[in-house]
Amino acid sequence: METIRSISLFLHIVAGFIALVVGVFAFASRKGGKWHRYSGKIYVWAMVVVALSAFLLALIRYNPFLFMVGVFTFHMTITGYRGLARKQKNQSKQWDWMLIGFSVLMAGYMTVNTISNTGQSLNEFMPVVLVFTIILLAFIVKDVRIYSGLVAMSANQWLMYHITRISGAYIATFTAFLVTNVQTQPAYIAWLLPTMVGSVVIAYFQRKYKVKPKAGRKLKNRLTT
Repeated sequence: METIRSISLFLHIVAGFIALVVGVFAFASRKGGKWHRYSGKIYVWAMVVVALSAFLLALIRYNPFLFMVGVFTFHMTITGYRGLARKQKNQSKQWDWMLIGFSVLMAGYMTVNTISNTGQSLNEFMPVVLVFTIILLAFIVKDVRIYSGLVAMSANQWLMYHITRISGAYIATFTAFLVTNVQTQPAYIAWLLPTMVGSVVIAYFQRKYKVKPKAGRKLKNRLTT
């Protein structure tokens, strides 16, 4: 078991470093361009490894915070990546529903487990875990409405969806990195700063790429290739 933990920890650190570095390049490069697509794919796969290794590490040594960040990151990364693909109407919804089911099960498990282990040494993280769970469930409810056809999504709205989800996953991962590796005074700076800065960045890119249908047709076609 200790060998599995060592391998998982190594993969988690390496993939996390790659995701944080390549993610900056993906955000900064021209959207829809060759380098954005290449760096974006590397970022997505690195984030998947980060999330899966977080699951293993959290299960081997009880850590509800790490587990919930892993679930949140996994859901946001995959739905964000799928957001571009879903602009193509012939895309199957099967994988989307499977992801929702997985995320609901993991969020439910972590909520019950967190509440039943309030006496653990990680008690100070319990409110944070529950907040992550509530935010994740809010995103899941929105996904259910979209995938059920209750909310119509244009190509540009899928692009906004993609930007929000991918950026949200990056913010969550960067927050976890700060909280576990950097001591700030006061402590809540590590929790709030990435979200504050990240929200401004997300708003900037949403405004930049939320274009009118005619003006944005060329951009949309490029992003789907």
